[in-house]
Amino acid sequence: MDVTCKYWPYLQRVAKSCPELQHLLNMRPFLSVFHAKAHDFKCEVKWSGAYEDGAGLTLGEEVEQCNAFLSRIAVTTKAGRTDMLTLMAMRWNQQKFRNLAISLTRQYQKTRKALQSQLRNLESLKAQFAVTESQLEDWVSDVKEWADDSPCGLSEEGLKGLQSIILRKQQVREMKVQARDCYLQVLSGEGNINFLYSASADEYDSDCEMSDDGL
Repeated sequence: MDVTCKYWPYLQRVAKSCPELQHLLNMRPFLSVFHAKAHDFKCEVKWSGAYEDGAGLTLGEEVEQCNAFLSRIAVTTKAGRTDMLTLMAMRWNQQKFRNLAISLTRQYQKTRKALQSQLRNLESLKAQFAVTESQLEDWVSDVKEWADDSPCGLSEEGLKGLQSIILRKQQVREMKVQARDCYLQVLSGEGNINFLYSASADEYDSDCEMSDDGL
């Protein structure tokens, strides 16, 4: 899940008040490996699937493969699209079930090879820096405790990107307000129209619809 760091604490709070949801806590939180890179590093350490025991090489984006499979019906007409979506989804499930044993076997073999390679690299680094197994475990424990100290959030780059999107939306909204104001001036027959005039966005709601009576 892309927002596990927000969903899991929320689910834990809700489950306390709703006992019928307690069984949902039997799941294990898994933040998509790709999306974790856009989160704060503490959030990545705590929730990323790359550090979850038993996750293997799972990326957390496997469900998106179904969307790619369904995208091929984009050229169909709207009349038959619903039926085609149903048929394609059934086909995807059937194909996944049929190839499940082969897929799991290949993934297991791939994960074992990657694990052996990483273990060799780890042993090499331990010998290079004279680190014992107990020291390594202490470091891992310290990092986990450090990650639990503060809430998760977006990284600095993520915050800058979010601020840029908000600023861009605000600029577009102001442009809509200005265009509406000029349009009203044209309809009212005013002679001098200042197309550079920028009205305050608070004067209008850019999402509301203008009725014919108002014109």
